Amino acid sequence: VCMATLAFCLLGILAYGHLGQTLLPNIPIPELTVYLSVPGQSAESVEQSLVTPLRNQLMQVGGLEDINTTSDNGRGVIKMRFRFSKNIDEAFIETNEKIDRMWGSGATKGVSRPMVVKASASDIPSMTVVVTLHNGGDDQSFDQLCELVSRVIKFRLEQLDEVAVADVGGLRNTSVILHTDDEKLRSAGLSPAALASVIKSNNTQIASITVRDGYYKHNLIVDNSLTSAEEIARLNLKHNGRIYSISDFCTVEKEPDMNSGVQQWNGLPAITINIIKKEEGNNESLRKNVEATLSSFSRQYPELEFETVKNQTELLDYSIFSLQQNIVLGFVLMFLVAMLLIGNLHTPVVTGISMAVSILLTFLAFYIFGISINIVSLSGLLLVIGMM
Repeated sequence: VCMATLAFCLLGILAYGHLGQTLLPNIPIPELTVYLSVPGQSAESVEQSLVTPLRNQLMQVGGLEDINTTSDNGRGVIKMRFRFSKNIDEAFIETNEKIDRMWGSGATKGVSRPMVVKASASDIPSMTVVVTLHNGGDDQSFDQLCELVSRVIKFRLEQLDEVAVADVGGLRNTSVILHTDDEKLRSAGLSPAALASVIKSNNTQIASITVRDGYYKHNLIVDNSLTSAEEIARLNLKHNGRIYSISDFCTVEKEPDMNSGVQQWNGLPAITINIIKKEEGNNESLRKNVEATLSSFSRQYPELEFETVKNQTELLDYSIFSLQQNIVLGFVLMFLVAMLLIGNLHTPVVTGISMAVSILLTFLAFYIFGISINIVSLSGLLLVIGMM
């Protein structure tokens, strides 16, 4: 019995080091939200051409209990509510498959793919990082910062083992503008429509590849989209036996779009990065790895300033510290009360060992059943310690 108890205690100690740490438990909410963005279209057009056909497709998803749609100028929202018995991860996959099938058929050509969002109580960002230029910079410098954050910094953070998503806010979108030289076009016998046709034929997506993985079927999209002004300028077209490039007939420039919102930090234009942790991730490891990555960024990009403005891990650390304090205080009070009332050491020692073994076995049970250390589980553990 002693050897078995000691073995379980050692397993409990090992399990504690591998427990995930979150502010709240991962409570799946049986709801999905589909967001459509269609700039320039009226609410009626969005409803008839996109929202209604997509709603008819999504009504075929299994376990669906209710579906509501909202259409507005330039956007549409579809909210789906499922039965509590439905696995929300399976519903998420099925919903994306329906969308991929509809968008891959070509019926929605020119419309960006909708975004599917599933909600969870653990989606609260663990950390929020603000990125600014030291001197504020001009519009061109901020555009370069937006591109750096979206193409490099975001993906470097998402490569960390503990990070699920790095959600970026405050980016300024840009558009590629072609300023054509009409005289050169006429002399070559071309028109602006010919240039548009070349760009369109080189800006393609292929969604005809299907991969089966057990019970699941995934539709792959091969993206060959043009992403920069330089790529467009280098495109070639053949006319009357001669080969031209787009840059021979026009100037290709990237210009910033009108901002839908502005974020500032200490009076400077800023970009925010909300870091959402994986459910099984450890907050302490997350904080150390993110801080190390940000220090590396600071050395690599000395013109940028990175500052952590919100850190959820501090509240969890305080809760764990409170648990440790209560355990120590519980042992001390138990010994004092037992000594005063009973008058011997045998009973307090047995009670103390029982409490320690119970706590270690609880950590082992947490690990086996996939329960993380969070505010709810710690509160329950503190309550049990007080009752003991």
